[in-house]
Amino acid sequence: MKKILFYLLSKIEFFTGYFVSISLHPIKFESYPSVDRIQDNDGSKVAIVVQGPVIIKNDFTFETLKLYVNIFPNEIIVLSTWDCNKNVEVFAKIRNLGVHIVLNKYPEYAGIGNVNYQIFSTISGVVEAELLGATHCIKTRTDQRIYRNTSVNLLMSILNSFALSDNSKNQNQRILSVDYSTSTRELYWLGDVFMFGNIYDIKKYWSVGLQSDKADVYLDDDFNKCMNSDGLIPEMYLTVSYLKSIGCDLKWSKCDWWNVIKDRFCVVDKDMIDLYWQKYDSRFRSNSLQDYSCLDSDSRINFARWITEYTSKK
Repeated sequence: MKKILFYLLSKIEFFTGYFVSISLHPIKFESYPSVDRIQDNDGSKVAIVVQGPVIIKNDFTFETLKLYVNIFPNEIIVLSTWDCNKNVEVFAKIRNLGVHIVLNKYPEYAGIGNVNYQIFSTISGVVEAELLGATHCIKTRTDQRIYRNTSVNLLMSILNSFALSDNSKNQNQRILSVDYSTSTRELYWLGDVFMFGNIYDIKKYWSVGLQSDKADVYLDDDFNKCMNSDGLIPEMYLTVSYLKSIGCDLKWSKCDWWNVIKDRFCVVDKDMIDLYWQKYDSRFRSNSLQDYSCLDSDSRINFARWITEYTSKK
């Protein structure tokens, strides 16, 4: 198979004038290479909260949880999903792995961009993780998979290496996001698909009220600024809600947003933890096919750009 694949890639390179790189990720846990289990070394108890609907195709969610149980043996694994009768057999298989399952009823209103679904299933999973004794929490999705077995230690090391700034009140530690969707294209746009941080901070971030209808967001001037032609931007809604809840006075400027990122957050690259997202990565390794016609868009924030901005504040 690899010979055929390499032959096709060579033809693509010949006709396009671009070198082509691909990344192969095992579909099944059994195809994952045997590795040494990484031991946590700072006494923290990390939970991995996987939220969203169970992905049945290729047993994606089940195989993901099976992988986590084996490469993150010291962590608490929580699946926060929807109470669905058709998944009863899958739930039984998942419980047999030792995974904690939280079954939720759908909120009455999905919210703009299904934001209510994400809020509800996330906070339910985070609360369960806290009850199980977690001190820190990874929030990820049922259609994502972390492949790198050193990811938990790496994230914890980053968290411990970059303390909050002195003026960052009402927050215990930084919240780490990922470069998939963290942007300066719009203000206060922190990627919400993957997060890591102190359990208190993650719980606080996702303790935002559910939208009852679209009219709710127009009652607040700050939320009016979270709108574009498609309606409310969920990432902005969540970030603004969190910052307001901890007493931040938003200036609604690019400079202020950068200061918030440098003071309270950190952005890591998906490749640092080998994060695969089925929604996008099933065909290309990034959200769009990179052809070098545009290098490092001015709006995109990755770890290199974050650390450059962070050190420039000194």
